[in-house]
Amino acid sequence: MQNQRTKVHPRVSEREAERTCAGTGVKEVLLLKRRLDKIYPAENNSPAGGLVDVMGDLERLVFTLHKYRYNWAPVEIPEEDVELLRNAFEYYETTLEKKKAIELLNRSELGPRSLAEDRLIERTLSYAAAEGRMAKITGNDRILIIGSGPFPETAICYAKEFGCKVVCVDMNQEFVDVSRKLVEKLGLSDRIEVVQGFGQEMDYSGFTKVLVTILTKSKGSILERLKESKAEIIVRTSYGASELVYRPFEKENLLPFVEKDRLVRWGMNFTSSLILAPLPKPSGLVRL
Repeated sequence: MQNQRTKVHPRVSEREAERTCAGTGVKEVLLLKRRLDKIYPAENNSPAGGLVDVMGDLERLVFTLHKYRYNWAPVEIPEEDVELLRNAFEYYETTLEKKKAIELLNRSELGPRSLAEDRLIERTLSYAAAEGRMAKITGNDRILIIGSGPFPETAICYAKEFGCKVVCVDMNQEFVDVSRKLVEKLGLSDRIEVVQGFGQEMDYSGFTKVLVTILTKSKGSILERLKESKAEIIVRTSYGASELVYRPFEKENLLPFVEKDRLVRWGMNFTSSLILAPLPKPSGLVRL
């Protein structure tokens, strides 16, 4: 019978896990950063060869730390080193997403299981479905997704799983163009709209829920504006070792909200989700 501990990540061995967790995790992170310094950033760099290897090792390290050192966080690592890892991982992830979207667009037809064939896409779809159930999404919802990227898996999941209407916004015009074509090819144009823009400049009226994705820039200013919205807010953030690859929400940005529920690192994902609602406004002056 396979040892249950080896199931953290398909490519994490028992020996590797024990070796990582015998130390602090800091040494392993700094070694990865040193390798990354040699290849990123570079002009016309693409997620191939060295970058794929380093990012793959970074993913394995995060999975291992999640399993064996649940509360580990990169507090002992210089902030500039953590930022380099995050920037490289964002580039790596979005470029791979765009590549996968284009591969699907180049197929003559897409079957009902076409998206599930890819492990990473299936992982995101499964997470989005769990997130949607937690947020109690229904067909009556109209949802805004801020920072949808080049492959709008979450919007696709929400629309197909719950039958709701979704508007995706991303500041990258190339990502928007690829997403629109994929949505059209999947026959979901009646439920999913993709627009170019900035999340903090959107009109939130008319939306019942707003999702702020993990790679969204200007999270603080977006939440500041959402305080006045009546929409329920879903924010994706990171905890512990996940902070090596994704920027967490600053706690002060969450102060004007009450947390209704949370989904913490569900399944094989690095992402966690919070369901927020604005704090109720005082009904009147209180006499002392």
